[in-house]
Amino acid sequence: MEKIEALEKSIFCKRPDVSTELWNRLCRDYFKENGFLYFCSSGSTSSSLKVFEISFKKMLGHAKEVNDFFVITNKDKWLLSLPSFYMGGLSILFRAYQNGASVFSPHDLSINSIVKSCEELNITHLSLVPRQIHDFLQLNLSFPKTVKMVFIGGDSLTIDNFNALKDQPPIFFATYGASEVCSQVATSLIKEFNTFKVLPWNKVITNDTIEINSPFIYDRLFVIKDNEVEQQIPSHSIFKTTDRGVKSGDLLRVLGRSDRQIKCSGLFIDLDLLEIELKKFFPNFDFYLCSIQSPQRGREPVLITKSPIQDSVLLEFKIYKSRVVDKFLYTESGKLKKTYL
Repeated sequence: MEKIEALEKSIFCKRPDVSTELWNRLCRDYFKENGFLYFCSSGSTSSSLKVFEISFKKMLGHAKEVNDFFVITNKDKWLLSLPSFYMGGLSILFRAYQNGASVFSPHDLSINSIVKSCEELNITHLSLVPRQIHDFLQLNLSFPKTVKMVFIGGDSLTIDNFNALKDQPPIFFATYGASEVCSQVATSLIKEFNTFKVLPWNKVITNDTIEINSPFIYDRLFVIKDNEVEQQIPSHSIFKTTDRGVKSGDLLRVLGRSDRQIKCSGLFIDLDLLEIELKKFFPNFDFYLCSIQSPQRGREPVLITKSPIQDSVLLEFKIYKSRVVDKFLYTESGKLKKTYL
């Protein structure tokens, strides 16, 4: 799907790694035929699949709010710079459909192809993720003057890339959002790290974690685990995230996650669950699992051990980096001294 021509039937966006058999079963037994969008969450893991159901009415309502707030008109040109089976790409399509703006597809999603397409097609608006921004900066590229706004979402930027964008033209907007509420919740020009201006149609509360009250919250969530399907319906239009934050006026500062989940290459990884799997595979092996910021992958797990493990084995667990230490140090209470590592 590269362009939304008409919203008569429901739209089903299967992610490439989801089995066709499972997807066909969901379409047959659970999905509605008319008026809804179905897509897989980037929060899906190897052990569970999450599929959102959001009505066209909510998607178009959110698209209108974004278009009106940022003054995006039918004369503007969008580039489909993110996959159309995730919320980032779907948001582009719905925003273009809502006001009749043009939308074009690049040859591929590499940053070189994206920049070239912007030059050839006089693109005005696009969305990127931090990995693409990293490549953009590393290759010392620049967008043509036709580009008015580049939304950056999906994960947080590294501090180095954030600071580098400050020297770029003022077209880059960092965003904080969630698929559960049709994407954008808060957005700001690149000024202060991990600080965003809450958009007027959202209400954000920061208790133990960030809570979002939005008129555009998802209708249903399907969680598929061990071939069982669980349906979840949100209550009172409130989505409770696992992110920590501080709110001052209409500014939201995101401090990080409250659990040990990380987002690596667009997918969530629960470090606690990964540790359990590693302990099953290496029952007599001392190790510590942590994560580091990666310009290419967002955050990625790192395994610290006292003995080396073959890279091919680590890759089976989606671990790209490891470190060998002489010994582990512990506190008097028996807890690992993480600062030593």
